[in-house]
Amino acid sequence: MGDDGPGEATTGGGPDGKDTGTTDTGRNDAGRNDKTPPPTSEGRGPAADDDQDRERDRRLSNSTGDAFDALAREAYEHGRAVLDPTTLVAGRDAHVTIRTNLVVGGRHLPTRAPGRIREEDLVSLRARYVAPANYDDLRALLLDRHLLVLSGQPASGRTTSALHLLDDLTGGQVSRLDPTTAVADLAGDHVAPGHGYLATVADGDKRLSAVSADRFAEVLGRNSAYCVLVVGDHADTADQLLGYSAPCPPPDPLELVAGHIDADLPPDSPAELPARLMALARSARLRKALGPAPRTDEAAGLARLLLAHGGADEPAVDEIESELTAFLDTQVARWFAVLDAPAHGERAERARRLSALRIAIAVFDGLPSHIAMSAAESLAARMTTPFGPPSTGRAATPAVTAFGRPRVLTAEDDRNLLGSTRLVEERRTVTFRGALVPADVLRFIDPRTPSAVLRHIWKHRPALRRPLMMWLDELACDSQPAVRVRAAQAAGLLCSTEFAHAFTELIEPAARAGSRRSTAHAVEDIDDADPEADSERWRHRREFAALALDHAARDPGVRRAVTRTLRRWRRRDDPALRWTSATALGYDVGHADLAVTLDELRVLGTPYETVDASAIGPGPLLRDWNALLFAAGLSLARLFGTGAHEGVLRRLDEWMHHDRISLRKLAVQAVVLMSGIPVSGLGRPDNIDVDDLLLSGADVPTGRDRWPVLLALQGRHPKVVKPAAELVRDALRSPWREVMADVIGDWFDSAASDVSLLGAVESFLPLLVVEQSDRARLRALVRRKQRMWADPLPADVAARLDAALVAAASVPREVKVVPA
Repeated sequence: MGDDGPGEATTGGGPDGKDTGTTDTGRNDAGRNDKTPPPTSEGRGPAADDDQDRERDRRLSNSTGDAFDALAREAYEHGRAVLDPTTLVAGRDAHVTIRTNLVVGGRHLPTRAPGRIREEDLVSLRARYVAPANYDDLRALLLDRHLLVLSGQPASGRTTSALHLLDDLTGGQVSRLDPTTAVADLAGDHVAPGHGYLATVADGDKRLSAVSADRFAEVLGRNSAYCVLVVGDHADTADQLLGYSAPCPPPDPLELVAGHIDADLPPDSPAELPARLMALARSARLRKALGPAPRTDEAAGLARLLLAHGGADEPAVDEIESELTAFLDTQVARWFAVLDAPAHGERAERARRLSALRIAIAVFDGLPSHIAMSAAESLAARMTTPFGPPSTGRAATPAVTAFGRPRVLTAEDDRNLLGSTRLVEERRTVTFRGALVPADVLRFIDPRTPSAVLRHIWKHRPALRRPLMMWLDELACDSQPAVRVRAAQAAGLLCSTEFAHAFTELIEPAARAGSRRSTAHAVEDIDDADPEADSERWRHRREFAALALDHAARDPGVRRAVTRTLRRWRRRDDPALRWTSATALGYDVGHADLAVTLDELRVLGTPYETVDASAIGPGPLLRDWNALLFAAGLSLARLFGTGAHEGVLRRLDEWMHHDRISLRKLAVQAVVLMSGIPVSGLGRPDNIDVDDLLLSGADVPTGRDRWPVLLALQGRHPKVVKPAAELVRDALRSPWREVMADVIGDWFDSAASDVSLLGAVESFLPLLVVEQSDRARLRALVRRKQRMWADPLPADVAARLDAALVAAASVPREVKVVPA
């Protein structure tokens, strides 16, 4: 016996598919025992040539690639919420028409007379006004300077506060300046003594400088007059006129609701009605429907709805909730109304780019901003370029590049986009290839907005359906896993909106990516010039289809269609569809009925139990069938890491001791991949009916997010780690022990640079030792790692590991009878 332990058992099988191998070291180059009879006809059956056997019995894979990427997992879990297909849909459609002409240009227009604000409007304002927290400071600044530049987000109450300030200081003598009037050009004969003036400065209007503002303030002071200029949040005007500028925060929305109710309540209303209406306004259901940061007009709208529907003995909460949700739909419709302008020229290009950016931010909400920015460029090009159907062939649709097209969204546009689109920009750390790095992250204030944006585009902008599907199909092959995950969830949301269309045009073609007919003649005309790149493309597109169906299944209306589709694909003779089904079952849709899922993965991961392998010649088609073992094993590992650990461990233990060698091979593949899951790859399932989570709160100390989960959770989850260690030990005793040993060797390498991890490995190794042969096998692995030419295991680390193995207790080896 060499350092690596006893020889491998054979992987051949008899006609009934049961293991007929024995432990023997005399193996030929094909990986089969010389004494083993040739395979029989069913793949479990008559034989194919040595190349075919070598391919089918090849080593298992211990590489998870980017399957447990931390940012992709974060994108998946956040996408469940912001692209939730079960988000309440308003009871009415939103139709908005807005003026499409843009900012007044540099041409000087004649000054027009101000328009006096009617007294009844001021009376209504006084009755309902709720002051912001800094109202006294704003009043003092206006009283001192006579000119106030009031900045704030649209619909934050800034204009209302400006009117109230002017009304307060002038006793109701308030006028509004014409938008085309250049404020700086107002002379003394245009300013009435003791009057107040309100003006809105458009974003990008450069006609008011610091010098002209000083001159205008002097004119106002001489006439005991006042002026408030309303500008956008982060506008250049506020920065240029810093001495006159102040922010206007929005008032408390509940105080605003109360003010409107008190002002509009009929005189003969019951005395207890205001309190009852405010209790409804504070209810969790209506607060959720209104959104986390309602604008002033939305808070006033809630007051109107409460007065209209809430006064009855049984308030019509459903109607109020539906109408509140329509506020968001109306806002989204207003954003995309810019697309109703003529389709040519710079204005149209600006509208397309702004719309593309809003769509991209909706898809990539909560991810680094550069992802949405770069994806928006591709979508904007798709929106202006003739298009065909999404790609269905071996290559993904190439990105469309717009040459010679200047940037029409300025830095001012980018700043104002935050306010007008109700976005928040945060600076925080994200995971990039296993390391934490700082990044700017964009997200909508209201988490319902992303799904509302995509639904609006799909339902009310039919001309954008095809560009949107082509764009998502392109993103399916992106190099960043987080991008692929979120694009798939967006496709899943479209499926829940109109399943037949999105499934037929987008999901099914992706699921069939790289598909080949299930016959030996299917490989004759296939170009294998770049098989690795081709394999990567179809893998990404099939994952895209799997994740899209997983996300669509969150909608009860299409859940049955999704589960029936996955079950039907499992029975098809197309390995591409089987692969997609196996991948989908590793996500939340697989948690819905874990017992059924594990049965499905058992069949999907053992394809040669149901497929006549003699009809499959060596080549791409055989590789497709072989890939099912890895796909099923990866889904089992993913289920283990997202809450189903108890059920998965029990089933793997059954399979590990089954008489079918194909099932034991699937169990080993799952254990190999499960052992490579890092702590950062653990997830939180959406389904509450699952086993207790492996990771909750501060379960794992800081700095251990890249540790293998089996090592990080020792002492915290012994009921999980101990049975998992038994499965690792069984895998080390299996014919595929070398693949499992490679994973353990990776643990050794990582422990060499992390003292804490080295201690965890030392405490885990005794769990793998029951017999003397277990100890000998692992000690041989330590010596082999120490003799590596590149990056050998340091002597002190090897000594500690060897000492831990020597000290491990063992019992004499039991003679076990291999099942016939």
